[in-house]
Amino acid sequence: MRKLLTVCVLAVSTLALVGCSSAESGARGEHVVVYSITSDANSSATITYAIVDGADVSLAQANDETLPWSKTVQMPDGAFSNSILRLAGQLGSSGTTITCDISVDGTSVVSQTSSGPAAAVTCNGTD
Repeated sequence: MRKLLTVCVLAVSTLALVGCSSAESGARGEHVVVYSITSDANSSATITYAIVDGADVSLAQANDETLPWSKTVQMPDGAFSNSILRLAGQLGSSGTTITCDISVDGTSVVSQTSSGPAAAVTCNGTD
């Protein structure tokens, strides 16, 4: 009887561990980050945003981009944190309002708007 009880406890423990392992691996993967910049005019803008390449986080820059602008990037789960999300834009010669937005897996995490000649805006994932 004691042997049967030990086998049952081991079997249940093993199943529980396998279940936890499967849940963890399902949560791993990538996050889809969408950076977007919009304006009240078809202006151009200089845009800077964060990207992840393996374990390296760096900034990419897009110059003289026509608005509205958006960029979708994949970020590995192990390297992902809202604190690394950065997006900045500055209007070119036309337009008076600029808005930045960062969404992660379909949910907006930060949005900011700035107005004025040559307006600049910055979104940080920790805002």
